[in-house]
Amino acid sequence: MLSDLLATLTDTVDRDDAPVIQATNAVSLFSWVTKALIMRGHRQADTWIDKLVGMLSHGNLGTTVAEGFRLVMGQNEEYLNFDNYCNVRSVCVLVSPQCLQ
Repeated sequence: MLSDLLATLTDTVDRDDAPVIQATNAVSLFSWVTKALIMRGHRQADTWIDKLVGMLSHGNLGTTVAEGFRLVMGQNEEYLNFDNYCNVRSVCVLVSPQCLQ
């Protein structure tokens, strides 16, 4: 199911004839799913991160993807906190071992 969602969102972003709002919403959903996978330590998180990095060079959506990275890397105290049983860790360590070098 996760692979199907990845394919659908990637296809939407890559389609030249996709309405801008649809492509923007796809990037937003992509960012939230990526954040969730990272927070859960899911084995497919690296795949989603790589796809998100690849989207940065998209002509029309690069800025939206950059905002998605802000979402992935940031903490929102309203819903991601210890009171809600969130496991808050350093995203750099979760995202890439190269960050430690």
